[in-house]
Amino acid sequence: MYHANESRYETMKYHRCGDSGLMLPEVSLGFWHNFGDTGVYENMRQMCFTAFDHGITHFDLANNYGPQPGSAEENLGKILREELSSYRDELIISSKAGFDMWPGPYGNWGSRKYLIASLDQSLKRLGLDYVDIFYHHRMDPDTPLEETMGALDQIVRSGKALYVGLSNYDGETMKRAAAILEDLHCPFIINQNSYNIFNRTIEENGLKQAAADGKKGIISFSPLAQGMLTDRYLNGIPKDSRVNTDGRFLHADQFDEKRMASIRSLNEIATARGESLAQMALKWVIRDGVVTSVLIGASRPAQILENLKVLNSAPFTEEELEKIDYRSKKELTGQVRIVEFPGVDICACCGTHVTHTGEIGMLKLLSVEKFREGVRIEMICGKRVLDYLNMVNDQNHQISVKLSAKMDKTAQAVERLQEENFRLKGQVGQMVDDMCQKEAERYAGSGSVLIFMDGMDADSVRRLADAVTQTCQG
Repeated sequence: MYHANESRYETMKYHRCGDSGLMLPEVSLGFWHNFGDTGVYENMRQMCFTAFDHGITHFDLANNYGPQPGSAEENLGKILREELSSYRDELIISSKAGFDMWPGPYGNWGSRKYLIASLDQSLKRLGLDYVDIFYHHRMDPDTPLEETMGALDQIVRSGKALYVGLSNYDGETMKRAAAILEDLHCPFIINQNSYNIFNRTIEENGLKQAAADGKKGIISFSPLAQGMLTDRYLNGIPKDSRVNTDGRFLHADQFDEKRMASIRSLNEIATARGESLAQMALKWVIRDGVVTSVLIGASRPAQILENLKVLNSAPFTEEELEKIDYRSKKELTGQVRIVEFPGVDICACCGTHVTHTGEIGMLKLLSVEKFREGVRIEMICGKRVLDYLNMVNDQNHQISVKLSAKMDKTAQAVERLQEENFRLKGQVGQMVDDMCQKEAERYAGSGSVLIFMDGMDADSVRRLADAVTQTCQG
């Protein structure tokens, strides 16, 4: 019979889940992989023991976790019954329903019938009277939100769950759901979404900000991007990796050259911090205090111990965060956008008002994510152009220069550029081509903005854009 480590609560950090009374460990254990029929039962036992011995009190499941669907709950139920029953009140057990579970129209999505029937089945597999948290697993476009939230409320009132959560919701739908649950006085406390250095969807769809504003917790699944943000794939795909043993969610074609370059670049940042890539990736998810807990997966106890090192990880500097943004995005999303920019701006260099008119206002070199988030544009007038060009070949200089020219000095700026063999009007000069080839990826990854005045003809701008695009993609 298992006996827990008496010092298990001494090193783990616990964070309040939103404004509720429930606290979750900074690191939680997920049962999405490696606890189904394809796993080794003794290894499952040891992973649960290792986790709990180090203060991981939260085990997260869903009705369909396996493979086969339901087998992860069955295996944890056996471990609870045989080894952990005396520690039930020290554990937070969660489950979910929302994805396909059984045939027919009542085994999927978000109807009252499906959610309540699914939880009843989960409780039988787990051998429990209740779960601590029950989630609706995904948004349902066809079932009224009031029905789905009403089912969650009924589940709590029936004593089958203490709290409810929402998984894979976006910000706007979560806010609507939260309002319904608040009217029902139902304890909605947490959101579960994928969030990692490579996947920042909750920043883009408003979920992260909405959770912070609404004082709801967030628990991040796949914080290591299915293992990509570890040292496991630095030298290729191991034979015993999830790619080869499971293959449902991680595929060999996801490890193309650009992705591998990003992984290796991020590993360099982690090494400079004196930690593993996994440790740095986990720390990044919880860096700002909005995420309550990171949900790790593991295939063996040693991985759990490695991930727990995040508890001692140092805070990030602003420079480190900028490097992570740059290196995680540059090979994947670098692109060029030409946009209209009418109106007046102030040059950051000299404070002069600069008026933009004409067909094309500026050329932006930045990543998709940066474009969506918006980039603070610092404009530099024509008298700084040559200073910038002289720095292009300085490999140690962190390129973040933005170019602009006042309308009344456009002719002078073009003339000076022509003297340096830059034929901006009508064609792209050789030095511009060289600049594009050497610096385009760094511009794209760091979110830099390259600004040319409208005195530069449209054809030249488009040709320059094509050259930079080819460099970014090549």
